[in-house]
This record gives sequence, C-alpha cells and structure tokens, in this order.
Amino acid sequence: MTKLDELLSRLVISPTSNGTYKLLKPLVYRGIIVPYGEETNGGNIPRMFRGFILPFAPRLLLAFAIHDYFCNLEKYKKADRLFYKALKDLEVVRWKRRVLYRIVKTYHRIRYNV
Repeated sequence: MTKLDELLSRLVISPTSNGTYKLLKPLVYRGIIVPYGEETNGGNIPRMFRGFILPFAPRLLLAFAIHDYFCNLEKYKKADRLFYKALKDLEVVRWKRRVLYRIVKTYHRIRYNV
C-alpha cells in the first residue's frame, strides 16, 4: 500500500441529507484526530472552476475535512497550514495546491481578519 493509499483509507464518510459528508470514524492525520461525526462540505468551489478542481474528489475531501474541523474551532491559521500539508501529502499537483491554499487563506483574511 502506498502512502497515498494509506492516507485515503483513513477517510470513512457518508453523505448527509444537507449536502455534507459525515465522518463515520475518527480521522487521524499527523497526530491530529478529527472526531467521529464531524462534517465537511468539501470545497466551496465556484461552478466555473469545477472542471479543474472537484470539491468532492477523494484527495481533496480528506484535506477539506481537516480544514473544516479546525475552521469550526475558529483556528483558521492552523486550518490553512494543515490544509496545505495535507494537499502535499496527498500528492495534489503543485499549482492546484497553491491555488487552493491561497483561496482559503485569502477568504479567512477577508472574512475573519486573520
């Protein structure tokens, strides 16, 4: 099993009726535990960009789950750093990783002044 396969096997989710995904078991990543029951909405990717970046692609969904958990705790800087690390560990191509990171970081600066 490759490192990527091992990381992706950690994500056990189920769709909910409100368009999110719920963790069916805790997600462990870099010593961090995202608890059972946490929800992620994937990425809020505008439709015009969904040809390049799919909001529910498995590689991205794991990173979004970690990011959403820390955003729910209002730890936006940590959320953004872990999001980038997860994208890198998940072997997301460099340009996509940078674009996604800049989007979430800019959003947090504008919305929460962090």
